[in-house]
Amino acid sequence: MVLVFDISGRIGHFRKVWTTTSALTYTFPTYSATAGILGAIIGLDNMKPCIGITEEQYLDVFCKKDFEFAIQLKSRIRKTSNMLAVNILDTSATLHDSKSGKINRTQHFMEILVNPEYRIYVFCKNKEKKPYFDTLLDCISKHRTVYTVNLGSANFLADFKFVGTFNYQKKRNNKVIPVLSVVPRSKITKLEIYEGAEYMCEERFVINMSKTRECDYEDVYYERNGKPIYIAPTEYYEIEEVGNIVTL
Repeated sequence: MVLVFDISGRIGHFRKVWTTTSALTYTFPTYSATAGILGAIIGLDNMKPCIGITEEQYLDVFCKKDFEFAIQLKSRIRKTSNMLAVNILDTSATLHDSKSGKINRTQHFMEILVNPEYRIYVFCKNKEKKPYFDTLLDCISKHRTVYTVNLGSANFLADFKFVGTFNYQKKRNNKVIPVLSVVPRSKITKLEIYEGAEYMCEERFVINMSKTRECDYEDVYYERNGKPIYIAPTEYYEIEEVGNIVTL
């Protein structure tokens, strides 16, 4: 059974890991960002255990050996042409300069996603982690969270909507099929372009991150308007009443 829900917001930002001062954003959430969203919903903390819920962090629970995610664009995602200026406070030192009395802060620019909307597919592969999956299903279906859900930054609040749970079959073939989700390059054996399609590639996309922040990167392909991408995948999931998706 796969859990499916939609998440959206007015603005979002999923920082590309190699950018610093001028922060660029991925078009859609990375694997670790998606795990963070799910962790916020059920109450898993990033830095320390959440007392009374679990002694594990969200990257422990939603690791790739136990869970799989797929991301679908629900509409065309627009990025700001003029970056947003953001003030960053220096929290490692005294906030106020003793001589001038001014706050120690640095202004930098951030690329912003405008009205992002995604559909997220969650697969649980480990029976021992099924209680987390069941808790997640209960929270999402009742529109309930432990922590506030955001799209990459605490200021970029998000809302989510339960779509349903569906049966699926894992398949392999060499035929070109329409795929609803974004697709890693390693899972594509053939790419077919059709009239009106706008295929894009998100380069050096983070498809996995460990607790020590060691990342796995891969180029990821998608159709920028939220339409299916026609490929021959190495493997895919055929979901009843939904369509074909490929996980990250």
